[in-house]
Amino acid sequence: MDNSRIDLLHREKRISPQTATAFRDLVARGVKDPCLEEDVPPGVVQEWLLFAHRRDKMIGIEGVKRILLSVKDHHSHRILQFVSTMHGDSSGGFVLLDTYLRDWLAATQRRDVLECVLWKWLDTAGMLGEDQRVKDTRVKPCTAIDAAADPCRLIQVLTSFNNQFNTRLRVCEAVDDMAIRNGWWTKGDLKRSCAMTFDAALRTLQRDEYTKIDAVKSRILVHAVDVEEAVTHLVARGALDTIDTIDHRGKDDALVTLPRIKKDAHAVERLVARLVHRASKLDAWSDVAITRYGTTAHREGNDGPEAATTHARSKMTDARRNEMLSLNPEQLSLVRRVCEGNRLTTCCSPPGTGKTFSSRVVASFATCVLGLAFTHQALEKLAFEVRKSTSNATCTFMTVQKFVVLHDARKTSTVRSLSTDLVIVDECSMGTMAQIRALLEAFVDTRARVVLLGDFNQLPPIGRGAPFRDIVTTMDCNVQLRKSMRSNVEGVLSACADILDGKVPTGSAPGLTLHDDSSDPLRALKAFLDARLPSDTSASPTRTTASANGLRIITHTRAHVRLVNELMQERAGVAQGRQFKGSDGQKCYVGDMVRCTANTNLYTNGTTGVIVDIVQRERVVEASVGNGRPKKRYRKRVSVAIVELATGKDCPQKFVDVDEYHIEPSYAVTAHKSQGSEYEVVVLLIFLSDVHAVRELYYTAASRARTHLHIVGHVDGLRDSKRDDRLTILGLGGAAPHSEDGSEP
Repeated sequence: MDNSRIDLLHREKRISPQTATAFRDLVARGVKDPCLEEDVPPGVVQEWLLFAHRRDKMIGIEGVKRILLSVKDHHSHRILQFVSTMHGDSSGGFVLLDTYLRDWLAATQRRDVLECVLWKWLDTAGMLGEDQRVKDTRVKPCTAIDAAADPCRLIQVLTSFNNQFNTRLRVCEAVDDMAIRNGWWTKGDLKRSCAMTFDAALRTLQRDEYTKIDAVKSRILVHAVDVEEAVTHLVARGALDTIDTIDHRGKDDALVTLPRIKKDAHAVERLVARLVHRASKLDAWSDVAITRYGTTAHREGNDGPEAATTHARSKMTDARRNEMLSLNPEQLSLVRRVCEGNRLTTCCSPPGTGKTFSSRVVASFATCVLGLAFTHQALEKLAFEVRKSTSNATCTFMTVQKFVVLHDARKTSTVRSLSTDLVIVDECSMGTMAQIRALLEAFVDTRARVVLLGDFNQLPPIGRGAPFRDIVTTMDCNVQLRKSMRSNVEGVLSACADILDGKVPTGSAPGLTLHDDSSDPLRALKAFLDARLPSDTSASPTRTTASANGLRIITHTRAHVRLVNELMQERAGVAQGRQFKGSDGQKCYVGDMVRCTANTNLYTNGTTGVIVDIVQRERVVEASVGNGRPKKRYRKRVSVAIVELATGKDCPQKFVDVDEYHIEPSYAVTAHKSQGSEYEVVVLLIFLSDVHAVRELYYTAASRARTHLHIVGHVDGLRDSKRDDRLTILGLGGAAPHSEDGSEP
């Protein structure tokens, strides 16, 4: 592309004046391929590719096409369809693609590397679908010349491809082999050592917040890498950071972490110290002292302070007095701590001990309540409980993820304008360090009391660290509830305790049944269903929403969930009916028990129900026409499922229309999706292949049961499971220096 061709295209009115100006700017900058630039709008890129010069022989395209199509077991096959349609006589933007691929063919013949660099170019050119686009926007385009100057850029692209498509490519080994063969670096180079060490540190810090240098060395599979020198250089550049500590043997040991991890951990520690410090304590709510004295006297049956009890009744409403009297001593201690003016209170207790109910009593004293939770199920339950006792209070409820987005966008003024005096956060064990930091930062300078509810024995956050566990164990602000209110069955409670201790529960206790069959867990599940459920499909639990929270099968992976859902659909006799497209390629039918996987104003992610009908609706849909032009809107008849909701106390309708790909069968769920819910009967299905399942996963699944727990399949897997003991900076103790009031020295 040159200025003369741009002028010709402009005179012929094939491009707009704005596009011609953009083209001239690119020519003045010496840009040959806009797909390799970061600041070029997608519309300009597509126009450029459309009017680029032609070339007769596409040597680069044909070479890459031959290599990619030569292997039948294509590990990603995301761009295979596009590659099969590329021809040597292509014109327009393919000349730029051919030049781009020629350079890469000269550098390597590896199929996985060529597929990755082609994927990145096609993404920048806007030639891939929405499900194939690069999700990590931080990854920059990389040419063979860029890789020769800095092979770390190629490592970033390959890592993004590896993570998005879940391939088994050993990125650093592949790049190291290419770099040494092409002379990009040599063995012993500091650049090579830094790249290998940093990548090994990232892979070691997948769940932990810090690691030892010896652990980083064990991750490096290539030779001639000086890890100590590389760590020193990376720390000096700010890519890594160290934590100086002394182990139990009294030996100094330098621990390696990422700067942002250390920064978040220190910030959370300072914020918690400020909230827990006595100087930040607020005034007690008005009638707390009278309530506490009168409630205690009434509980213990003391006749002496009867006058005080009468005075307390006169100060409280009947509803609040009845709620206070229904609390056990442990729950009452939680209410007292919050009401007495403590800024931060944590309640780390087993599931079903009344954490949400106690917070409901606390909320009855507040005038403005903000309820947050990490799952929609937990948020719905929290909102339902809190609104029972806060008729005169202003209540706002949202997920933590939404609150963090508002906080990052500096829109928390809408929340602060409510003069929030109580913040209740449920299922805090799922919170990451960044989310917990955002929560504490939003309210540390306000007069709000913050209550964190959860159980760190349940599933930890997806990512690094365990901030809720660290706050509970290192700060003196926790109130523990031990008496279970969800289940009075001895078998369920003892099974949860045994699972945490790495033991196989005994099946003799009431409320617990073991169905051991390691060879074929599905066969054991079928036998259990045949014995428990009637064979008559008209009485199947899928025919009514009343059983939506009755029996639930919980297992480890989504693949096993899919197998169980298909088994239940076949058993219920719904698989022969009308079909509806669910999420992740799953099929749903009329009569299926399903779960919504999207959020709308009618239902939320996790809402369950039953499909009663599948109908056609006229909808307005949008379609992209390319070249950066606005999306075209038109009307189209689409299939929708009419779902009778079984949950959702705040849902405005009982029957809702759900679009395709927004639901999935819900006979079985993973333990992650079950967190925050409760069911009458839980079937914990364990497969022999669940070798990576941790005790927290099994504990979370087992603790969902109210009346009965069935453990089916590879029962010995409970004994073989390990604890998810993550290495955290706050767990070291004293990681961040701070003064008495929690501020920085």
